[in-house]
Formats: sequence, structure tokens, C-alpha cells
Amino acid sequence: MQAQYSSKFTILMSLGIVWSLYRIITEPPSWQAMLIMVVLCYFVTDMVSGLLHIILDNPRSLDIKFIAPLAQGFQNHHNDPEKIFRELTLYQHLYVMHLPLTLFFFAVLPFNNPLVFVAYLSMVAMLHLMQMSHRWAHVPDAQRGSFVTSLQKVRFIIPYGSHAKHHVDPYDHDFCIMSGLCNKPLNGMAKLLGVRTHGWILVFLLMCFVPIGAGLAMLTPVALMATVWTLVFFIW
Repeated sequence: MQAQYSSKFTILMSLGIVWSLYRIITEPPSWQAMLIMVVLCYFVTDMVSGLLHIILDNPRSLDIKFIAPLAQGFQNHHNDPEKIFRELTLYQHLYVMHLPLTLFFFAVLPFNNPLVFVAYLSMVAMLHLMQMSHRWAHVPDAQRGSFVTSLQKVRFIIPYGSHAKHHVDPYDHDFCIMSGLCNKPLNGMAKLLGVRTHGWILVFLLMCFVPIGAGLAMLTPVALMATVWTLVFFIW
């Protein structure tokens, strides 16, 4: 299935990148708003990665037809974690993000606020970095390189040892694969709500639209400050 849709969704995503750049260049937002958006998308990506991981690691997701193949792949990943870099090419590992990024572009296309296009470009970068972060978390030390190892040490991306905790049966904690900074609050939520409920699907969908909502909120100074305080609360 991946080989059938990879190229066309990559092309559509690329067109979305070009259009977003055009909108931002012709009607540039303030650099402060763009910076906040990029940082927000970084943390949103980490949280969303964890939420998606909870959903797809849930054995009950195998009974939901439209996500069953993805859930099967995620759950098989626990049997051979290093397969994602040993058998998948870099492009194969990245292009699974091109379908959701294409859908995301069509979701933001009707908006006039250029900040939603900043959100789109930010999510393009962050989702690709998320995939790379997860891939590097399974690469042995000798094959990672000093630069990647440095990014892991400062927790800009998920450290090798930190992600290894997730691959311990019953696989019910440390789900985030971007930086892992959101693991603590998400672990608390998972302990409170459990990880076998389909309610996580709704939480995931709501989180996916946080960047769009933030872009629209930044139209006013008051909403901008609310976004900043939400981000601060979210981090700490």
C-alpha cells in the first residue's frame, strides 16, 4: 500500500510547502508569532506522537478496520525494534507522514491567516524530524554519529536509552518519540485513564488541530498571551 501512494502524496505535500512559503513571504507574520508557532508545533508533535502510539499499541485497535494495518505494524515493531532502520530505507520511513501532511494542507488551505501556513510548514519539519528521531532511537551507538548523539543528549530528540523503556512489556508508558519531553504528563494521563480505551482517538484528533487553532488565536494580543501561557503550562 505504501508504494502505491508514496509518490503522489509526496508531490501534493511539496505543493503545499511551496504554497505555504508563498503565503508567508507575501504576507509575513511577526517573527515572534512565527517563533512561538514553531516551538508550539515542536511540543505538539511530541505529544501527538505519544497519543498516536497509545492508540496503535492498543490491541483493541486491531478491531478497527481503518487503523488495523497501522496498529499491527506498531505492535509488530515491539518484536523487532531495530527493523525500522535495518530493513526500511530512509524515504520509506519518512513518507508515511506525507498522507497526513497532505490532508493537513487541505485543512488549512481555506484560511487567510498566514500563521496557519507557518503551522503547516512547522508540522512538515516536525513530523519528519519525529520519524528521524524514532529511527535514530533504534540505531546502535556506532552508527548514529556524534551530531545525532549530541541532539539526543540535550533531549532535542528522544535519547536511545529513554525510548528503550517503552519497549518493555506491557508497553504502557513512555510513548512519545519526538523528544520524550511530554512523556511525564502523558504517562500520568495513561495511568489515570488506562491505555486500552478508544477515548485516546478523540484526544489525538483534538491535539492535531492545536497548531491551526493557535494560528487563528494569534490574531489578537490577548489570545497570543493565552497561547504563550498554555505552552508554558504544557511544558512544565
